[in-house]
This record gives sequence, C-alpha cells and structure tokens, in this order.
Amino acid sequence: MKPQTVCIVSCTSHKRDYKTFAENLYSSELFYRSRRYAQSRYDSWLILSAKHGLIRPDVSIAPYDCKLDTLSKKERESLAKLVNAQALTLLPASAKITSICGEEYDSLLELAGVPFKRLPELALPIGKKLKALGELTDPDKSASLLDATYKRSEE
Repeated sequence: MKPQTVCIVSCTSHKRDYKTFAENLYSSELFYRSRRYAQSRYDSWLILSAKHGLIRPDVSIAPYDCKLDTLSKKERESLAKLVNAQALTLLPASAKITSICGEEYDSLLELAGVPFKRLPELALPIGKKLKALGELTDPDKSASLLDATYKRSEE
C-alpha cells in the first residue's frame, strides 16, 4: 500500500465574518488557489492556523484575528507543542507530508517536529505564488470560472 499524501496549507488573514467549516472560513485568493492545489494533488489536506494549529478542513471554526508573526516566543512555542500533539492524531505515521505554506509557517512545523517537504516551485513571494498555483491547477486558463464556482459554493 502506498503511503498517504497530505498537503498543509496556511491560514490567511482574510476570513468570513461567521462560523463555518475551516475550508470555507478563509477567503483570500491565495487560500482558494492553495486549497485547489491541495485537493487536486494530495489524498488529504490540513490547514495550519496561527490560532488553532493543524485543522481539518471539515472542522467548524469561528473567525479570529491572530497572526503568526505577532506571537511572542512563548506563544509560538506553545502553538508548536499543540501542532506536535495534533500531528500525532491527524497525520498517518507513514504519510508523505508536503507544506505549501510560507517560510514562517514552515518554521512553526519545524519547531513542532513535523517532518515535511517544501516545494521550491511554490516558495515564492505572494504574487508569483498565486501565478504558479494558478498555472499548476489551471492549465486550460479557466481560473475565473473555477474561482467563481468555489466562491459560489461557500456562500
């Protein structure tokens, strides 16, 4: 049996203003494209949240205002311990884990002791990352139709 593949995407500061499933809470273009990439290429995916740690997409959460770069060292260490504990229950032991998060979230995964692979082709500034994600998930250039579909299904 082949190992399960899991993609980790980061939360974003743009959120809906009501409680909903985690996969629908984040409302930025970067999140839409990251989610689409993860869903199209991996067996499963998780969201790395600055407040909640690792979250399954089907878990209902309320909006929050917490950014990883504003956490103190102690808060970051506490979050890393939470992520480590969550990884033990959410990630299969033989899973191949890939992060398409940014550098700061990857450093949290490292601090938490989560073994993962980075994709250099997506370790880019946001504008270039958006373009790369679009090209990887939309070879026929139908992004506007796909984006409209995703946005419509969440409302």
